[in-house]
Amino acid sequence: RIELKKLERSGRVVGVPGALPLLAMAHAGHGRLPWARLFAEAIDLAENGFPLQPYLRRVLVQRAELASKPGFGLYFDAAGSPLPVGSVLRNPALAATLRRVATEGADALHHGPLAEAIAEAVTGGDLPGSLAASDLARYRAVKRDPVCLIAFARRVCSAAPPSSGGIALLQQLALLDRLGVAALRPGDAGAVHLFLEASRLTMADRRSHLGDPDQIRVPIAGLLDPAYLDARARELSPERALADPRPGTPPSIRAAPPESDPAALPATTHLSIVDANGGVAAFTTTNNLNFGADIVAAGVVLNDAITNFATVPVVGGLRVANAGAPGKRPITTMAPTIVFGADDKPLLIVGAGGGARIIDSVAETILGVLAWGLDIRQSIEQPRYGAQTGNVELERGTGAAEAADTLRALGHEPRIQPMDAGVQAIVVTPRGLEGWADPRRDGAAVGD
Repeated sequence: RIELKKLERSGRVVGVPGALPLLAMAHAGHGRLPWARLFAEAIDLAENGFPLQPYLRRVLVQRAELASKPGFGLYFDAAGSPLPVGSVLRNPALAATLRRVATEGADALHHGPLAEAIAEAVTGGDLPGSLAASDLARYRAVKRDPVCLIAFARRVCSAAPPSSGGIALLQQLALLDRLGVAALRPGDAGAVHLFLEASRLTMADRRSHLGDPDQIRVPIAGLLDPAYLDARARELSPERALADPRPGTPPSIRAAPPESDPAALPATTHLSIVDANGGVAAFTTTNNLNFGADIVAAGVVLNDAITNFATVPVVGGLRVANAGAPGKRPITTMAPTIVFGADDKPLLIVGAGGGARIIDSVAETILGVLAWGLDIRQSIEQPRYGAQTGNVELERGTGAAEAADTLRALGHEPRIQPMDAGVQAIVVTPRGLEGWADPRRDGAAVGD
């Protein structure tokens, strides 16, 4: 057996990167600027540098072992200590890679010298993986329809499987709408209790039913079916926590598959964008854990996406939905979301980074806007709570922690701890666009 901490930072768990083919697909369908122009600012930042930010430095302090790993020297001084906040970070190897991609297109990362460099980096080290340049060459991005439903009188659309985050988010909002949470006050112990119960119930569905729809049957329509959600809402009580939330059996499914979950910890990045023509994008991308597999190739930090597959592929003699397989995409908790207003135009563009906490953080932000009438800053900065990690969590040092005793009386076992998922959002108001970047992470709201 291999220790999980060693495995999740090794070549064994590097998956084929898919962000560039996705972006090339989006650019081909909607882009207006020349492809090469899109990389100019990133190339400049990689070559000439950018200031080290506070959240990134906190990560480096926690990951001091990176100082001795190839490709990570730019973050540390000669003594192996993280550089101070504000230090200029330069990555000339990444600048060279970005120049090649800008000139040759997205395929440059999946063919030729860059693909060979990635494969070589993955197959070296103590726990080498088997990723080959031919695997990168075979990769294709897949365009999928979003998942949508009505909650709090607004149409909400999010990411389809193999992301599990979109369906879990929509289910959670639909349950809370049915449970009447809009009539409660933000942060009220009763509202927090219902939120946690919805989170626990949707987590059970997510861990059981979700997987790569290209390889298994995923009951998307059934999980979002109004009658199914009505029945799931009736399982929840304002007076007592469920002893053991179980996955449901949506229409067309005879029995729920066994539950399992990936090993991944919080990370991930989100951008919310509105352009001058009113076009919007909610874009979540990830290397999975911070610094992914701790492997650098051609200036690029490689992901550890394979840890997003189920850690236990067979439960009770049955193969779980998210079990790993060749050519299969693992589920993620990413939930880039667009909420549409009464005029069916984009109202709220939102998403987050933070592993399983993405779902709860985005749900709470949307609740703030749609159910409680908060502005976008207030919605994002609300004290956090959630249960999508498998534990009932309350954010340390906030009003959420003050509800702990009441929640214990209702049957919860809360853990009080930091919750640093980072929500980034833009809302369209009568006054114009308003945006906010979560202060729990590095980020900024910028624009005219």
